[in-house]
Amino acid sequence: MHEVGFIHRDLKPGNICTGNPPSDDHILYVLDFGISRRIFKKKDSRELRNKRDRVPFYGTRKFCNRACHLEQDQGRKDDMETYVYTVLDLFHNERGLPWSKDLMEPKKIVAKKKALCANPVKELDPMIPPPFAKIITYLNNLKFPDAVDYRFIEMELRSARKDVTTSDPSDESMDWTGKLEALLEKAKKNKKAETPKGEETIEFERLKLIAAKRTADRSNGKSANESSMMRTLTRDGEGSEGPPTGFNERALTTIGGGTVGAPKKDPLKVEKKRSRSRN
Repeated sequence: MHEVGFIHRDLKPGNICTGNPPSDDHILYVLDFGISRRIFKKKDSRELRNKRDRVPFYGTRKFCNRACHLEQDQGRKDDMETYVYTVLDLFHNERGLPWSKDLMEPKKIVAKKKALCANPVKELDPMIPPPFAKIITYLNNLKFPDAVDYRFIEMELRSARKDVTTSDPSDESMDWTGKLEALLEKAKKNKKAETPKGEETIEFERLKLIAAKRTADRSNGKSANESSMMRTLTRDGEGSEGPPTGFNERALTTIGGGTVGAPKKDPLKVEKKRSRSRN
């Protein structure tokens, strides 16, 4: 995505899915490009767009990078910072990210993200493989315009895999391989399909409760708000957030230190009309 000139700005587990089994369930697909942004000035150019002085918050509190919190322009390194948070969360829904229990307190989230990036060896949970500390330290030393060494990150991830598994590196089977087929087979036999075990199902169970409550509200004659589920997710720090409707992001594009894009309105001038008297 970076190679073709875009950054995602909202990477998280909810925006990643697998392909359909059995042919491509080992392939991961990135979803939701609603707040993606072009980083190069032209399609056929590798020249970066000018860094803006201030950018409104676009992202998800739990997974967004520090620049997003601080309303700074995001680059490729910031996208990769969000990617690292996403992977850490998949290790454990609470221990993976030190701020998982502080999603209602943005200041604490920012403080813990800064602490993690400054000293990952100290802040990471012992269950996280050491190569992740190297990746975080590498990204922390990059600046906004810097390109990312994706090969270095890939090699460290491969090294991390050796720390957590004893399987053959050439084996491309995934943890979820065959589980969906087993659930569908049980459903065909009129048996109650079991919910997959693991920390990743906690959010799924919570969403089922929200959906059940909405159904109950409809049956009781209450007005159903179509955005209630999204508001709940946002309140818990799991949903994407952004500026108010109608906000013009282009108005914050800076050139030479000045802000352009939003037309300036002159103060309303009120002229006092002279009254004319008739003789």
